[in-house]
Amino acid sequence: MSRRLRCFAPWASHVVQIAARAQHVKRWVSERKAYPEGTAGYRQWRQDLGKMHAEIAKEEMLKVSGEVQLLEDVICLVFLEFYWFPFSKKHVLEPEKDAMGEEKLLDIVKKTWVKMSLSKRSRAEKVLLCTKW
Repeated sequence: MSRRLRCFAPWASHVVQIAARAQHVKRWVSERKAYPEGTAGYRQWRQDLGKMHAEIAKEEMLKVSGEVQLLEDVICLVFLEFYWFPFSKKHVLEPEKDAMGEEKLLDIVKKTWVKMSLSKRSRAEKVLLCTKW
């Protein structure tokens, strides 16, 4: 498929190249016989396959790109910057309100820390140092 695409359209965008490669991934999951006979059934089957292939390709691309880690870093930084202080205050400083205890809070911070990339940990340290306790 990729070789034919290169011969037919060497100028094809990366998106088209990826689509050409992805169109057969897990094709056996959705059998043609599960759809009605005729053109309409065939088109629906191909459309559903296209959606499935797009989702699989997206998931795979996110795995290998740095975007998953970037998203994880952003989630952790937002938590630390905007939610950590009220969360910890609620669970330690105001024990009558759903207290977890300091050990549980420390465990939450450790788990958050491990999820972050090294470069974003320094940013998190600055955020925590600037937080008004």
